[in-house]
Amino acid sequence: YCLSSDRQEAYNALGVRDYNKNGNMEEKSIHLLHISLETGTVNKIGDYKFSDAFDYHGQVNYLNGQKRCCFKAVISDDYFIMPSFDGILIFHLDGTQRNATRISMANGLPSNYIHSVCILNKNIYALSGGTKQDTRSYLLSCDIENKYLVNICDSSIKQKGENKVFLPPELNWATEIFAYENKNRILAVVEGGLSEYNTQNNAWNILLPSCHIQYSHELDEEHLILSGGDFC
Repeated sequence: YCLSSDRQEAYNALGVRDYNKNGNMEEKSIHLLHISLETGTVNKIGDYKFSDAFDYHGQVNYLNGQKRCCFKAVISDDYFIMPSFDGILIFHLDGTQRNATRISMANGLPSNYIHSVCILNKNIYALSGGTKQDTRSYLLSCDIENKYLVNICDSSIKQKGENKVFLPPELNWATEIFAYENKNRILAVVEGGLSEYNTQNNAWNILLPSCHIQYSHELDEEHLILSGGDFC
């Protein structure tokens, strides 16, 4: 779900579920809905159908051992971009393409489990991993137009290398990322607090150490709302 920049429109990705032959509930498809906040009109403008190989049961509801029922999507120009447990899904808002474009392990993602996305300088930044199957965290960037992927860093990297930097242990179990366009930075909500990644010099900085953030919300381009049990 997300609002347009002028807050006159809203977009909602609605999951359609059904029971499979084993009696388990599974995700079948996603409908992208456009909602006019002025008139209340709702129109379906996009679709995505999960492949038969997608294993919904026992995976899609959990992130780092905790239940997760919804994801934060972002809008950039003519795109609605959302994370999913089947990769990064890109819906076209200009009407040129009804079906969503999927970026997955087939395109170079280390994992199809995408927990959060944001947009910075026309690049998609995605947070992946951190599941029962893969406890490592990955931060990736992807060009929206040509889908070129770069694995910026992951928690298994121990030394600096080309286009990669060491990911401090405090950044394991990251759950959400936000773009701070004015400063060319990505903010990451992690198990240890709040951290910052500088996209210009590949440097990490811990902003809020030793705190447990349970809720995070982007208020505007320069402010986040944070709440948790270990700090005021």
